[in-house]
Amino acid sequence: MSVKAKAGILAAAIIALNGCFGGYSPNASFYTLSTPKTVTVISNKVLDIQIERVEMADYLQQPQIVTLDTNRVELVKSEFNRWGAPLASIVQNTLAADMSKYLPASEVNTVGSIYTPTEYNVRVRISRLEGTWNEQAVIEAWWQVLNKKGNIIINRRSYFETPLTTGYVELAEKQSLLVNQLAEEIAKAISGK
Repeated sequence: MSVKAKAGILAAAIIALNGCFGGYSPNASFYTLSTPKTVTVISNKVLDIQIERVEMADYLQQPQIVTLDTNRVELVKSEFNRWGAPLASIVQNTLAADMSKYLPASEVNTVGSIYTPTEYNVRVRISRLEGTWNEQAVIEAWWQVLNKKGNIIINRRSYFETPLTTGYVELAEKQSLLVNQLAEEIAKAISGK
C-alpha cells in the first residue's frame, strides 16, 4: 500500500473518530430558550437582584436535548437536537431576562466568575427539565433567596408542567414557558407579592 493511500485511510479514520468523540453533525439543530414579548409587571420596586450560577441535574449537563420516554424511566438523548450553549447558562440568562420584565425598575444580573453578594441573591437547582412526547413538559426547581449577609430568607421548591405534543421546537418553547413561570414565582417572592 502506498504512503498516499495510508495517509488517506488515516485521514478518514481521524474524521470518523472526530464525529464519534464530540464532533457535530452537519444535520444537527441547535436550540435556546426564549423570553415572552410581554408580561404583566409584578412590581416597580427598585431591587438589586443577581442570579447565581444555576445547578443542573447530572443528566441535563450535556449538549444533547433529553426527553423522558413514556415508560417514565428511560432518558432519551437526541444526537441531532442540541442546546446552543450549556443549559445551565441558558437557564440562568433566561431567568434574569424574564425577571427583568416582571421587575422592570430592578437591576437583575447574572453572576459570572466574580461573586459579590447583593441585596437579593438567587440560587437555583434544576432537578428536572424534560418533556415526554404527547404528554407534558416539566420543570422542578429548588431555589433560595439569600440576603447580602448570606442568610437564606426564602427557600422553596417549584414544579410546573404544560401539555406537549411532539417536536423539539415545541419542546424548547414549552421549556421557555416553564422557566418563565419559575422566574415569575421568584420575582413575586422577592417583591413580596
